[in-house]
Amino acid sequence: MLVVAIFLLLIIINFESIRNNDENVLLSFNNSHTTYKKIKNKVFDVLTSDAVIIFTSENTEASKAKKILYNTAVISDYRPIYEVDLTTEEIEIELVDNKDVKITKEPTEFYKKLLSELGSFSEVYAIKNDFGEYINTGYQKIYTPLVVFVKDGNILYSHYLSQDEEISDEELKEVYLYGFKLLNDENA
Repeated sequence: MLVVAIFLLLIIINFESIRNNDENVLLSFNNSHTTYKKIKNKVFDVLTSDAVIIFTSENTEASKAKKILYNTAVISDYRPIYEVDLTTEEIEIELVDNKDVKITKEPTEFYKKLLSELGSFSEVYAIKNDFGEYINTGYQKIYTPLVVFVKDGNILYSHYLSQDEEISDEELKEVYLYGFKLLNDENA
């Protein structure tokens, strides 16, 4: 019984160290491979080079987007893929009386800087009221999962997977393949 308990404890510790590990993780399929790396502050350096970055948060369709992006990266033999989790960074807003904007959580300095860096790739933060109308909050937001394809420090292409969007896995794969094609195009 003690041996089983120790074994389970070691599995849990090992799983937690893997889950929280920000080192490169190798993903492979049919002799092709890519690497995946979680980053945060290094994103500003990565945005100045060639890269594929997926911005995620816990409130999104991130698992679907990541799975298809990673599989497409393997097919395209592209590496590495970077992930930036914005869950604890984002501004949070709620509506009071269906019209007044109330900030429930201020954005971090990191998030503000990222909004500035992404510029037009951030969006107006709008909230739906009880009547189904969208209210512009006056703030910007990075809607996630957002994938950006960066070449020579310029974002060539991006795609945000909306929770309301009806897109098949195959269609999303084609979207990402197009981004990888742009990165490989010498004239882009």
